[in-house]
Amino acid sequence: MLFIFTAFSFSRSKGTEIEIGASTGRTVSPYLTGMNPIYSHESMETWKDGRKIMDLKTAGVGCFRYPGGHVVSFWDWEFPYHDTYQNFWDPAYIETLTPEKRIELKRENGHRMGLTDYFKVCAEASMEPIVGINMFQGYKYNRLEDSIAKAVRLVEYCRSQNPQVKYYYLDNEAGHRPTQGAHVPVDDYIELIPAYSKAIKAVQPNAQLIVNLIRGGRVGEMIQKSGEHFDIVDNHWYYSNKKWGLFHIKDWRAEEKNRRFEKEVRQFKEGKKKSGRDHIKLAVLEWNLGPATGKEDSDKSTYLTQGLIQADMLMQFINHDVFMAAIWPLTWPTENKGPGGFRSFLDHETGEASSSKHIFRWFSMAGNGTLLNCSNPSAEGIHATAVLRKDGNSILVYVLNKSEKSRKITIILPKPGAVVSAQSFQKGSDAGDAVVINLPSKTTGQSVVFKMTDTSLVFLTIKVK
Repeated sequence: MLFIFTAFSFSRSKGTEIEIGASTGRTVSPYLTGMNPIYSHESMETWKDGRKIMDLKTAGVGCFRYPGGHVVSFWDWEFPYHDTYQNFWDPAYIETLTPEKRIELKRENGHRMGLTDYFKVCAEASMEPIVGINMFQGYKYNRLEDSIAKAVRLVEYCRSQNPQVKYYYLDNEAGHRPTQGAHVPVDDYIELIPAYSKAIKAVQPNAQLIVNLIRGGRVGEMIQKSGEHFDIVDNHWYYSNKKWGLFHIKDWRAEEKNRRFEKEVRQFKEGKKKSGRDHIKLAVLEWNLGPATGKEDSDKSTYLTQGLIQADMLMQFINHDVFMAAIWPLTWPTENKGPGGFRSFLDHETGEASSSKHIFRWFSMAGNGTLLNCSNPSAEGIHATAVLRKDGNSILVYVLNKSEKSRKITIILPKPGAVVSAQSFQKGSDAGDAVVINLPSKTTGQSVVFKMTDTSLVFLTIKVK
């Protein structure tokens, strides 16, 4: 990534003011910059040179959700070599699993990221592991006791690993595509939660269990009926506007708050309040800019818009007290080169990290810090979030300019400070490209002044006295 040094002259006009106030008293979770590796898409041959590990560490990835999304419903942790979406407890399939067939499957799929590989990656990159529990096979083939026993064996194995697993997610997107029979229905999922929870917590009392519905409308009911048996509600969010999967940049520019996400958060909070289950936290363990392929006169994703929308979403996660988040996906093979389609963090062909590595690194620095009150002049297309770092000596400020105009920004600090660094994620020389530049700023007493280009994110680290 090319770093460009640019000089601006600062006019006397006040421009846009952002005032940073007192502490909100809320701690920013260190688990917001997570990733989703899909075990069947990760050939361990591609991890040998250590570059992927270094990219994860550099990006500040805080948690790693394995084995991925819908694949967890077909994942056999004790024999992870079946075809990715094979119903491995289908009696007709079981008949075909001769010793010779099992050897063949292991030979064909032994390159995949297995559990041993996964724990090694988590340890080397200092990431919190999040491991999935397959509920679907037991549900589909009426083998509940076998399924729970298999889950317990997985938990016992995970407890013996380094790093030890604390967070487990119970299957994925219950209620999705009900007519296709590929997910556990919502009613049955809610009823199954207590049995899995009791068995898992019997062998690991400190286990934190994560549940997930495809829609938030019944989250209150789930909390009311089985909330004593789980700890975290996972809500998936792929950003789009007007229609799922489509992106219109004009609508995003005009958006002060995202109605969809605000509604999901409200439903979650109302469900907690009504049931009195204050222990439950909110997670977003699959999120990203949606496919944004440019269909139906919509706008196609670019490296710039992808990074900026990820920053926008991360700011909302911080402001809404999200405990844990993991972007989807780490890697996904696709015929489409560049943005659009699946928004991989690591390119499947080259292994190269996307421009979003800068966004993730900047937001990872907020982990364990304290959220500060911060004015948001969103009518001008400016959105801001401020965090006091854990050491108490510096403030991190994220300023997003959604507008099509350059802005002169004045930040009013709660006490005198000095800018340590100011960087901008903005348009590059090629259409849709994104670059990071070091940005000049001027500090006078409690004021920091800088100029930001249109459609950009500025990240500042400010030393406070």
